[in-house]
Amino acid sequence: MPSARFEPADGDVAARARWAPFWAAPGLVEAEAALPAPVDREAIERYVDAAVRASLPPERREASFRALHPRYGVPHTPLEKWAYGLLQGEGEPPALPDWLAEDVAEWHRATEREAAVAHVRAAFALLEPETADGTWRLVPGLQAADDERLFVPARDMWRRTERDPRFGGRMFQGAQERLARGIAEAAERFPPLARVRPADAGCALTEAEALDFLEAGADALERLGFGTMLPEWWEAPSPLEAAVHYREPAPNASRATAPFEDAAGAAPAIGFDTLMAYRKELLLGGKPISESEWRRLTELDTALLFREGRWLRLRAADRRAGARFFRDPLEGEATAAEALRAALAVDAAAPADDAAVPIRRWSGDARLERLVSGLRDASGGAAAASVEPPAALQGELRDYQRRGFAWLARMRELGLGACLADDMGLGKTVQWIAYALHVVARRDPRHLRRPLLLVCPTSVLGNWQRELERFAPSLAVYFHYGPERARGAAAFRQTAGAADVVLTSYTTALRDRKLLGSTPWDAVTLDEAQYVKNSGAQLTRFIRTLPSVHRIALTGTPVENRLSDLWSIFEFLNPGFLGSERAFRKAFGDGADRGEAGNRSSGRLHALVRPFLLRRMKSDPAVIGDLPDKIEQTSYCGMTERQAAMYTAALERMADQLKRAEGIRRRGVILSTITKLKQICNAPEQALRERSLRAGASGKLLRLEELLRESLEADVRAIVFTQYATMATLLHSYLSVRLGCEVGLMIGKTPRKERESLVERFQEAEDGPKVLVLSLKTGGFGLNLTRANRLVHYDRWWNPAAERQATDRAYRIGQTRTVEVWKLVTKGTLEESIEKLLESKERLADDVVGTGEQWITEYSDEQLNELLSLRRQVILSEDEA
Repeated sequence: MPSARFEPADGDVAARARWAPFWAAPGLVEAEAALPAPVDREAIERYVDAAVRASLPPERREASFRALHPRYGVPHTPLEKWAYGLLQGEGEPPALPDWLAEDVAEWHRATEREAAVAHVRAAFALLEPETADGTWRLVPGLQAADDERLFVPARDMWRRTERDPRFGGRMFQGAQERLARGIAEAAERFPPLARVRPADAGCALTEAEALDFLEAGADALERLGFGTMLPEWWEAPSPLEAAVHYREPAPNASRATAPFEDAAGAAPAIGFDTLMAYRKELLLGGKPISESEWRRLTELDTALLFREGRWLRLRAADRRAGARFFRDPLEGEATAAEALRAALAVDAAAPADDAAVPIRRWSGDARLERLVSGLRDASGGAAAASVEPPAALQGELRDYQRRGFAWLARMRELGLGACLADDMGLGKTVQWIAYALHVVARRDPRHLRRPLLLVCPTSVLGNWQRELERFAPSLAVYFHYGPERARGAAAFRQTAGAADVVLTSYTTALRDRKLLGSTPWDAVTLDEAQYVKNSGAQLTRFIRTLPSVHRIALTGTPVENRLSDLWSIFEFLNPGFLGSERAFRKAFGDGADRGEAGNRSSGRLHALVRPFLLRRMKSDPAVIGDLPDKIEQTSYCGMTERQAAMYTAALERMADQLKRAEGIRRRGVILSTITKLKQICNAPEQALRERSLRAGASGKLLRLEELLRESLEADVRAIVFTQYATMATLLHSYLSVRLGCEVGLMIGKTPRKERESLVERFQEAEDGPKVLVLSLKTGGFGLNLTRANRLVHYDRWWNPAAERQATDRAYRIGQTRTVEVWKLVTKGTLEESIEKLLESKERLADDVVGTGEQWITEYSDEQLNELLSLRRQVILSEDEA
């Protein structure tokens, strides 16, 4: 008896292989459709049935059946049994009654008949000659509209006597009539087709006619519904590319020192400012071409070129790019940094601009070749297999963490600075600790002992201390911070010299720059390296002068706001690699141009920095298995009548002031108004600078209480973020009373020891605070708060990268539960307007994101009104509040 099963829709299984190409060099020849050898239809049907069932998880199969007939837990009627038989994953499918089997068989036959009929259209294939003076040929035929590979040339079609011939297992209904009508209609648009005769293999074309078909005729026929097949080389990218060759430094050239020296005093492969001799050449179709030959070819003034047995398409942009190439110097000197950039740019998706020839081939001397090869191996993950985690590490590295540690070690061997830019919470700390143990274990006792210097924000000094004690108790760590730190040069040299790792803060490092700057370091590492994103800041300039064997940057946001942030970090890691800041801005801008040119420059920059930057996201397949889910929700809150009145008054005041304000004063008015509006959305008391919140002061406050009470009932710890320290203080006092439990507070003024104690109690103590209120910047990095799995952003900072940093205090390695992230937005206000813009801003967060509200000051009055105006959808009554 027939059973429920899945079968191929195409009844003619053997005919699933499509016809081979119907032409072959040197010209058009007849070719029969080569069908595959007979196949076991039953085996194919068994495979299809098993594959379809396996693609549906068990829980989805059960849900699908319940959706078919939710009243029953098990199938009863024959139709239900048939449906269940199709959805179950294993076991013998149930037998079907004859009447149902016949219905299914008839439906199956109908689908086979439908699949067997090809919906066809007239189509035209252009064949190029084998030689420059050969004949072009345009071949008409019929093509299956749903499978462009199934094309039957006209001569084969006209040789058939039946009205509905079959080709490739498909029926071509009324084939000859369709073909004749199609050729006649197409000839009205492309007249040479009028010369087609049934006995011909195609229509012979002159080169001019072929070019007309390629440039205009094919598109015109496509618009009329015909199919066209053009030579692959016509639609291929530009055949122009450049090769650049670097060799040993020219005689008497400056042999500058390498950027770093290793512990044994040897230099890495090459210094970035070492001079190299270079030579460039132009390639056309992969073959070198001289300037004289280029001029000869381009004088032909045609897009069709035949060179060394190949046809090529030369576009107008190619002509411009080639002419520009020969105007620029073909030989000269460049720094090793420029040579390395050229090698890495080979992988870029596009040239610097439309008029440039992309560098697709690169060669260098032995030193450069080794450096480039080593970089590519390291970024490709080859280092992970060659470097074992140190035995002294007290803990296990996850697979991706092991690759990160090995990559740092390999970059050190190459003498190149490295930026470990893993997403927040993925364990950059433990990867660096493994690196430190690896470096210490490989020290040569015959050479000068140099400690590793780690500089970090004050707020995470304690965290680094604890993690070093936990994972690397064998390391001697000197904590250079506070009033008891070593002050004089001799005391510092003695204390730091006895340590394996010196740990200090950015503020202390700048204050004691003479001490740190006179000490030779084995490695200098910057945690939260965005602290040096301002290239002109005193701290940044000092950090770059620290002498070291190796340099490392740790950051979850290598580009927080502007592309120049990245340049500043790279200037610390590998001085001179990205050129001067001015040249960098000229080449890549600051991310403001998001058009085609901006995408092109981003692609080139990505190719340059990728080998020096290792970034894994929580969404990466290699990481996602180690983390629970994260659920992000936006809660749209109402506004009290008091809030609405204050909001409207603030807008009216701004409109009045803008009538008399221009330039800087206008921007000041807008920024102060935005701040006021955001504070009103939080609570009127914040805007009025009052010392306490009233119950029900705002829709946000009501929603926050609801969320936190839910957390307390579920015994879940929660974190509340606000960008304002004053609002954090107000919330702390208010929530402590309203919730009747301990609420922790951490803002910029909170002393370090108090912060560390608060974090420890929140994380470890059962009687610790159930809720933490943090200012966004204070809680934005370095803290490990995995005890919480509900986070609330009370107000928005309008910088997605900063918000992600804050969220990652809880959503990080060590978190075992699903994390809920709530974002509170006051409906009908500027907050809702900005919420819509944040989605596009999120996509640019790793490229360029406008900081704060500065960008709004450029809006016109009309745009401001649209963005800031109050849409009174949800005004809470006094009873509701």
